[in-house]
Amino acid sequence: MAPLTPDQKRARRRSIAALLVVGVLLFFLLLTNKPRGKQVRFNAVCRSFVAPLPLTLKLHEGATEVQEATAEGFGGAVTNVGSASFVLDGRPVNGASPPEFKLTRSADVNQTPPHFDVKLSGGLGRTELRVGSNAVISSFGPGDGRPWVKLESVTPGDVQVELVSAASTLVGNRYLVEGAGLPKGMVEGFRAEVKGAIPGAMVSLNSGGKDAAVKVWLRAEAEEQPLLGGGGPNAVQLGGRVELVLRGCVNPDLRVEDKSAAGVIADRSTDLTIGGTSADSGTIDEIDVTGSGDKSDAPRLRVRGRLEAASVRQDGHELLPTLVSEVMDLSYAERGAVLIILGFALFVAFKVVDRALSVLLEYYFPKVV
Repeated sequence: MAPLTPDQKRARRRSIAALLVVGVLLFFLLLTNKPRGKQVRFNAVCRSFVAPLPLTLKLHEGATEVQEATAEGFGGAVTNVGSASFVLDGRPVNGASPPEFKLTRSADVNQTPPHFDVKLSGGLGRTELRVGSNAVISSFGPGDGRPWVKLESVTPGDVQVELVSAASTLVGNRYLVEGAGLPKGMVEGFRAEVKGAIPGAMVSLNSGGKDAAVKVWLRAEAEEQPLLGGGGPNAVQLGGRVELVLRGCVNPDLRVEDKSAAGVIADRSTDLTIGGTSADSGTIDEIDVTGSGDKSDAPRLRVRGRLEAASVRQDGHELLPTLVSEVMDLSYAERGAVLIILGFALFVAFKVVDRALSVLLEYYFPKVV
């Protein structure tokens, strides 16, 4: 191969640089052809919702009223007791009416988690469910059945329950019941009839760890029972790269920049994942238990809010428009201008690549005279 002249060397370097520049530009275009941050409003009835941050569900406001709660794997305490009667392992305990008592679960990890049930009666006071990040809130069932909401724990102490009532019946097993005048030691089963001093006896429960769960039964009369918010100042603020996970949604209402999202699956149950941008702009406006649904596993948990979203995936399928799809949705005049500019850019890129390849091919595969 004959040595290159200075002009040929410069031409080869320019050709290689031109190919690299075109390659970088094409790579950049591929990277930018993805959904941009969009204001997304969502209103979905689903089976479950993963709490993106700590939430407090208030079950003593409006139409919402607790009737009963069942807990697995929880410890707790009962305070502000006016009077109480106890039956431990089938034997009545005479003369014991402590003003407060604790329900301590066994420290033996191999033992079956304790079970606890509380039924409320009389006047009801404050009732709150406090949920930690990543704990799961769920509700489903037929519309004519008694509504409920369930909280599933993922870490110790991330789910807390407070129930205040004038009177309550407590039933549980595998607890150490600790209070003044009560026998010491673990009991296989207990029952307590509790009446509270004003404003009522408080039952406080704390999750013992992963797989602990509490199910709270609500009044059946109300069509839709609020658990959180109501919009406005009661909305929960979201910020940063938060991710909302809603499972088992049917026909969710999704609006992107106030327009109905395209391609939403409406004829079957799907999972939604809405990923936020780094912007501090989003709210959970409401979480309700609905009265809709005619199947035994029909979703009943409504979650409504808005989020500056970088991604909205339904069963893994992206619903936010990409840069190319946004261009195709422009008006005829705007789309035509963009396509003319893009066509000119592609023509220039083609000529650059063609010239660069010609120079490189001539160098590496010289013509044989």
